[in-house]
Amino acid sequence: TGEHASTQGATVTVSDVTYRIKDILSPAGEKTVLDNVSGQFDWGKLSMILGGAQSGRSTLLRTIAGDIGHNARVSGQVLYNFLPVDTRLQPWQRCAFVEAHDEHFRDLSVMDTVTYAMKLRCLNRKGLAVADENINRTLELLNLDGVRDVKTKNLKAGDLRRLSIAEEIVHGPNLLLIDEPTTGLDIRDVSTMLMTFREMVNNEKTVI
Repeated sequence: TGEHASTQGATVTVSDVTYRIKDILSPAGEKTVLDNVSGQFDWGKLSMILGGAQSGRSTLLRTIAGDIGHNARVSGQVLYNFLPVDTRLQPWQRCAFVEAHDEHFRDLSVMDTVTYAMKLRCLNRKGLAVADENINRTLELLNLDGVRDVKTKNLKAGDLRRLSIAEEIVHGPNLLLIDEPTTGLDIRDVSTMLMTFREMVNNEKTVI
């Protein structure tokens, strides 16, 4: 962890995953959000989960990331490279998960935000040694170099979305899960986002 090396991403397999949450309004006392969902997301590919509102797309991404709610009951399996997920690792060590909503400290600059994100994930001196390189490369990759000194409260929607991604990929994860990556963005920001994902895929990462 802590390097921006081109390590191969995981092939993610979802097998018969059912996700239920408590629901006092339901006769059964719970609501089924995912019902026996199966599929595979190959390394080195850009994959998309499609579906209508309330179809469980975000829940599926969270389940793949290992972000299970306290009120949830989950069955089935999620495998990375055909092996059970290593729960001894912190979630950020297994993958990068970008939520649908952009939340940042308003008075921090873009540079500060990405720097803190990188240094908080450095487990040793090796990580710190490549911190500056990772930060600069990530800002360049996500077209944030021109706003590096701007406070987050003054950023446009597209910049905020790309900053959220920058925070999660700066340490060089090989699996990126991103919820609603292009919603509400203009065509230029969407194009930048897709080019970023394509570069990650070209570097053998897995992007969902």
